[in-house]
Amino acid sequence: MEKCAVISPGGLCNDSTYPQSGAIGCHIVFTGLDDNGREFAVVDTEQPWGINAVNGDTRFEVFADQIDRS
Repeated sequence: MEKCAVISPGGLCNDSTYPQSGAIGCHIVFTGLDDNGREFAVVDTEQPWGINAVNGDTRFEVFADQIDRS
């Protein structure tokens, strides 16, 4: 859980339509191909913003096309 101002440029509130797009700074730990040949990445959100999941996890597997490398 993170403040919406950190992950989304829009002003979100309880009556906003969800889901919404957002972004979180992260470090790519490694990339690979899944069983279907789709590229994925394991990312760590501890750096640069210190974001973690409610359970404390900071590493997540995402599809590579979900990463904005700019």
